[in-house]
Amino acid sequence: MNTMNMAALIVGIAAVVTLGYYLIPVFSPSLAERLKIAETEKASSDSETER
Repeated sequence: MNTMNMAALIVGIAAVVTLGYYLIPVFSPSLAERLKIAETEKASSDSETER
């Protein structure tokens, strides 16, 4: 696999992940809620460790 294919693959994966991140809430709000809850829990635990 040459570098052009590798770069295209990485860009493609990044695009799929980005699109998925925005499209998941449209198709499954409950999953989106779980992701948001997980993110807020992570953020609060991060701020606690900083203190």
